[in-house]
Amino acid sequence: MNYTEDTKLQTIKIFMEIINNVIEKNNINDYDKSKNTAILRNNIYKELNESESYDTFLKTNLDKLIKTTTNLSLYSKAKEFIEKWTFFLNTALLLIKTELDHQILAYEINHEAYSSYDVINILLNGNKDLLDVYNNFINRFDLTLSKIKLFDSIDNFYTISSSDDIINLLLKSDTSVICHNQLVYKNIQSGEIINYKFLLNNCEFITQPFNSIEEIGEKIALFFDDTVINNSLLNCSKTSQHVHISFNINDRNTRPDIYILLSIVCVCYYYQDEIFKLFLITRSNNSYCSKLNYYITKNKNIINDEENYEKNLENILNIFYTGYISSDNKYYWLNILNLYNITEISRPYTIEFRIKHGSNDVTELLNVCKLYENIIKYSIDLLEHNPQLKTISDISKFKEAITEIIDLNKETIFNELILKNIKDYFTNPESVYVIGLDVLNDELISETLGGKFSKTRKTTSPIETFINKLETKPIFKLNSFGLEFIGFGLNNRIKINLQQTK
Repeated sequence: MNYTEDTKLQTIKIFMEIINNVIEKNNINDYDKSKNTAILRNNIYKELNESESYDTFLKTNLDKLIKTTTNLSLYSKAKEFIEKWTFFLNTALLLIKTELDHQILAYEINHEAYSSYDVINILLNGNKDLLDVYNNFINRFDLTLSKIKLFDSIDNFYTISSSDDIINLLLKSDTSVICHNQLVYKNIQSGEIINYKFLLNNCEFITQPFNSIEEIGEKIALFFDDTVINNSLLNCSKTSQHVHISFNINDRNTRPDIYILLSIVCVCYYYQDEIFKLFLITRSNNSYCSKLNYYITKNKNIINDEENYEKNLENILNIFYTGYISSDNKYYWLNILNLYNITEISRPYTIEFRIKHGSNDVTELLNVCKLYENIIKYSIDLLEHNPQLKTISDISKFKEAITEIIDLNKETIFNELILKNIKDYFTNPESVYVIGLDVLNDELISETLGGKFSKTRKTTSPIETFINKLETKPIFKLNSFGLEFIGFGLNNRIKINLQQTK
């Protein structure tokens, strides 16, 4: 179907009716009542009701509603109008989504049935079909006056420089980033789960390389302090912050000595249980940042030359990761796949730490980066102080030798070297980080698996009765960019998981 001016007008009229319907209801939660309803009544909502009818108002301003920001100069005062209208629509979308939690809404537009999900997509994207994450984000959030510059393609991204007060970010789709509405938190220090509707699902923001931890803090602050992001980007059980670290020398794209890499892997394996305790429980047993393994029967040798670098990587992956060569080797808290030979010369060779939970706290991120730096420095020092390690070619024997060295002073090494200059932040009971982490972990435990581990809630209905009740109920996937209908009743995988909780 082609969307003409008339059908767009009709769509927006229907949208206004939905807004009226939602506002008049009393089932909006307290957060929405205090924030969103007040915004609607005091801004364009009030203007629409008092000045003229929907028809007159919309016909007069329809062009302004559908033009992009590049064409705003064609209209006097159009920019101010668009900003008000965008703010109004964004707020109204929150109210509609709240209503969609309770019932199905369907509307007839030009003799065709439209769900509220369709209406939202038309208003955001100009059609019923979902666009990619980048376009959805641009349509949903206005970064015109922001210090954030978004890119939708990796082409030249790593080579385009930015001024000190601008941060360049590559925005890609990541389907693993799916936030459950009840497991949302601003940062660890807040120590609470809150209800919020601006969830940036399926998004991955990638930064350009930084030269120091200090630069990370300066640049990332531009992102988190931005008004749009600060009011929208909240984190949940499945968001995380991945940090890539390169071993470049004088800007030369290079890979670490294979023994340095092996030492890092062994140290991470040795201390991973202790390190995981420093983060939210949602990172433990997480399929996207698994703990390293150790397959002792897979004895493999190291051949320390560049020609055999890829083979050495495969041997390390076989012993400490999945036990076989696969892209699944990426989903460990220490990822070394980016050390494989690459065709995009602009992309640096890196190791990637994936353990950190999502947060908008720059101080927290900086301390975590110091943790990674400490791990690497200690791993290198191990080799420098124990040169005999680099004479061991068998990976299993190398790992055993590392273990023997660390076993002599395990706790001191962890507290004084791995946690150098950050021990109080991560372990002191009076640290704001530790206090928030403990509170939030307690909250998350009570929410896990619908109360399976809850301290206060117990299931009162039999599982089968619960499943049967949902057989005729439509199930939607709700995120920042719209509502996706995924069928009636629970899917088989969820049913099996529920049945196993008996």
